[in-house]
Amino acid sequence: MDMKKRRVTDSYMKGQKMLHNLLVSPKARVWRHVILIAALAAVSLNQTYVVFQQGLSALSYKLYLIVLVAFISYLFVAYYNIYMLIPKYLIKKRYLLYGTLVSISVILLLCVQNWVENATRVFLGEPEMAYSSPVVILNFVSSFVTISLCMAGGSISVLLKHWMEESQKVGQMEKMHVQSEIEQLKEQVNPQLLFNILDKT
Repeated sequence: MDMKKRRVTDSYMKGQKMLHNLLVSPKARVWRHVILIAALAAVSLNQTYVVFQQGLSALSYKLYLIVLVAFISYLFVAYYNIYMLIPKYLIKKRYLLYGTLVSISVILLLCVQNWVENATRVFLGEPEMAYSSPVVILNFVSSFVTISLCMAGGSISVLLKHWMEESQKVGQMEKMHVQSEIEQLKEQVNPQLLFNILDKT
């Protein structure tokens, strides 16, 4: 029974270490970007196929151009969030401004995607989207919420990475401070006093 518990604990600790390395280690930086890019590519491909599944044969190679536009728009918003919004606003605890800018960027992303979708429908000979219809509005709102939640998840992972790095720095500073105090105490001890104490014993 103890052996089983030890194995479970060991596997849990290995998983924690792998996650920690993936989030914090500079060596895993490339893998973090590869995972993000692969996920966005999969989402773009799946979304385009679902939306235009009726006109796949008519679109032919143009389908991949639509996938590329969706992928680039997702990629732009994701990296804008990671490298601009999070460091400038979220980490500095300017939450309201951060939330506002994230919302604006998601709305712009959805506007671009709706424009591409509408242009493609016109190309296929389908009627244009009625932007005031309840279905389109509901789809826009649900997409906004979904993308915002995904961005929030990404922001939390970046914040966790920042927190881990800061914790490591604090730990190293505390260790250096303790070592410095020990060295100062060693220097303050008078060798002659030690000699006298040892001589009396």
